[in-house]
Amino acid sequence: MTRRNRHNISPITIEGFFTQFLGFDYDSSQHVTLEFNRLAESRQWGQKTRRKHYRQLQEALVTEFNQQFGVDEGKLAAWHALCNEVGINPLPPSVTQCRKALSRVHVNLVDFVEARRRGRKGDFKVYKTVHQLRQYTHDTEKFFPLWSAKVGGVL
Repeated sequence: MTRRNRHNISPITIEGFFTQFLGFDYDSSQHVTLEFNRLAESRQWGQKTRRKHYRQLQEALVTEFNQQFGVDEGKLAAWHALCNEVGINPLPPSVTQCRKALSRVHVNLVDFVEARRRGRKGDFKVYKTVHQLRQYTHDTEKFFPLWSAKVGGVL
């Protein structure tokens, strides 16, 4: 039986998200948002359907993040892996200090997950300010679900 989150959506990977659309030839070498837009265009989705499926894609992004870094927010090794990935060096000695250090690092999580998933670790931009990150996220519509940060875990 598949565990469900508070939104009643079964955890699914990005690959799994795209394979549910028969006849769509998903290209995993492309950024997930480009492939999503191509899928939406090929299916001629209206805004309501597009939003519904984008929420499913966001769930897949959360699943991918959790598979990469775990969900145990008390596990220092998971926080060290995340700190290392975004270039924090030396690694902070505690979970609390990792969280504090990470709060000063501004990356788009969609790009972050995509870089790892495609084997291109570090192929994401670190923004100097929250404002720059917000502007980029808005311009590119690469939104990571806010609810995922409230659920707990490393994310």
